[in-house]
Amino acid sequence: MDALKLGPLIIKYNVLFALGAGIAVYAILKRVTAKDQVFQKQFFDVLINSVLLFIIFYKGSILVFHPDLLQVHLLGALSLNGGVKEGLAGLAAGGMYFFYQYKKKRWLQKDAGRAILYAAVTYITAYWFLQTLFFLVV
Repeated sequence: MDALKLGPLIIKYNVLFALGAGIAVYAILKRVTAKDQVFQKQFFDVLINSVLLFIIFYKGSILVFHPDLLQVHLLGALSLNGGVKEGLAGLAAGGMYFFYQYKKKRWLQKDAGRAILYAAVTYITAYWFLQTLFFLVV
């Protein structure tokens, strides 16, 4: 089933891996951006808002791409996982917001590029590591 059942909650392993990778990204970025506290605070605010926008658009756009679910069961539709189209919609929304804030706040390209690169590499590596370790142990 690839899910952890905790009472009435069913949590997919992928969500746990993503959460663990997100915590790793947070720890690494705290270290990498420690020199400039103003940039660090702004960057984390924008990054968290971008991730929340991604989640909202990922979960909400399933109703746009599959409007027939509105007639069947609205809350059931929100519990479904989206596909590639929904993921791309969420990525576009979060990415546009992040780019807009990057331009608005006039971050240095060196600082922002370094933080984005560290975040991407850390997330991918930590997600892969957690997934591999979990399936080797279990």
